[in-house]
Amino acid sequence: MAARGVAIEYVGPNRLASLRCTLPPRPGSGRARAYSQRISTGVSATTPQGKRKIKALKARLEEQLFSGTFSWAAWGIGETPRGEQTIENLLLGLRRHKQATRPVEPRTWRTSYELPLRRLLNPLDRPLTEGAIIEALTQSEANASTRKRDLTALRALASFAGLEVDFTAYRHRYNRSMVRARELPSDEEIHRFISTLDRSDLRWACGILCCYGLRPSELSDLDLSDYPKVRVHPDRKTGERAVLPLPQEWAQEWALGEAPPTTWNMGNPQLIAHNMRHHMRDRGWRWQVYDLRHAFARRCASRGVSPSVAARLMGHSVEEHTTAYHAFIGEESWLEMFSRQSGQAAQPFDSDQL
Repeated sequence: MAARGVAIEYVGPNRLASLRCTLPPRPGSGRARAYSQRISTGVSATTPQGKRKIKALKARLEEQLFSGTFSWAAWGIGETPRGEQTIENLLLGLRRHKQATRPVEPRTWRTSYELPLRRLLNPLDRPLTEGAIIEALTQSEANASTRKRDLTALRALASFAGLEVDFTAYRHRYNRSMVRARELPSDEEIHRFISTLDRSDLRWACGILCCYGLRPSELSDLDLSDYPKVRVHPDRKTGERAVLPLPQEWAQEWALGEAPPTTWNMGNPQLIAHNMRHHMRDRGWRWQVYDLRHAFARRCASRGVSPSVAARLMGHSVEEHTTAYHAFIGEESWLEMFSRQSGQAAQPFDSDQL
């Protein structure tokens, strides 16, 4: 079949892309000849990264059509019409579809799609209907941080099943500005704790999270070949990025340039935080493993690193950095930063003095 005529179409305010061209009959359609059809990519064209992925999927489809290797199964579509499949089968089909079009890590699939969909749509041995989707949405708390995740998962499954559901009224209302300030360990407490760790592998892992602000899962397949610059593996949550240590003297003190042997399964991103949590609690750490990353964000702010640069180093958006992460910085830390950067003493604000 010729590869000509593959077009990209965009739908909705998020500009979700579909590939349209002449394709063999879809399984279960009952048709004998090829006809014009769409393949939903589930990828938004609102970002440069999304546009690149859409072009790559278009090229992949063209190559399959040109070489005669196209199959619906490769795009996550089985032999049974979707409307006749159970929710369980649709979940399996959605996973295959995502792996073929927009691969996700197993941990991301499980936490962001499989677990919420199984919880919201139970029982799974029934067809998926618009009513089932709406009923699931009513179980998801509107102002909770999980609403966005639930909505994304349900929208993806509905789209894959070919259901047209109006999600407008159920858009998540959670805002990261709702995140409350939390107590973080001071840099002195962090340095003292890591410096006295009796296991070299735990000291190295904690030191990397502290000095580079990484997620625990990003320790897996971490590239240290250009140390003190480290490079996060492309398959991690937000892709590849390079990071420098802050402060560099701690990285030198803890010899972070070479990972020591460990009994942990460092190749499994899902298990790293669990392993660290267990060993850190045994050694008197009363905070969360992620607080080492949060403290890196605070350190960036206190040393004058701009939010845009800090967000880039940490692998998230500037919006997330200036709302959620800045909310983790307590009042005393803000006042101390102000005092240091302004060169004058800072006092707590007292409205009675107005």
